[in-house]
This record gives sequence, structure tokens and C-alpha cells, in this order.
Amino acid sequence: MLERGTTREELQTAFGWLPHTTRGFLSILGKTRAIEVTKGEDGVRTYRLAS
Repeated sequence: MLERGTTREELQTAFGWLPHTTRGFLSILGKTRAIEVTKGEDGVRTYRLAS
């Protein structure tokens, strides 16, 4: 999912995680620079593995 780009809501649904668990997971990946975050015109953030 992270290879193609995904939203926080898609991750929550796919793994059955609660919002705080998903945010924590993304926070850890962000600190290690493993993901790139982009914000669309609609304000939704998309997370993708850094290349």
C-alpha cells in the first residue's frame, strides 16, 4: 500500500487499526525518513515509501 501511496484512512481500514495507532506508525516512519508525505488539493495527506 505504501509503495503506491495511501491515506491514513485506507491504512486504518486495511489493518483494522485505531486512529492513534495509525498516526503513531506513520510518525515513526516519518522520523526515519522512510516515507514521503504529500497533501492534495482536497487537504488529504498521502503517504508513500521514499525512493
